[in-house]
Amino acid sequence: MMDIFPVLATRRLNLIKIRQCHLNDLYQLFSDKKVTRFYNLLPLENEQNAQKLPDWFRSRFNEGMGIHWGFS
Repeated sequence: MMDIFPVLATRRLNLIKIRQCHLNDLYQLFSDKKVTRFYNLLPLENEQNAQKLPDWFRSRFNEGMGIHWGFS
């Protein structure tokens, strides 16, 4: 298990840790039925539901179960 979240960067793309400051972007993505069908999730109904996602992503990483990057 990794202790520090990895950041991957190239000249054109940065893969970064998803944080609370990304809630609006998360809502935009995860309220789309075409996106959530691949995550086995129901589409988010409101922005408050997006607040749980960064915590879930962090717990999956901390448990060694998965990693979710944002990109910039």
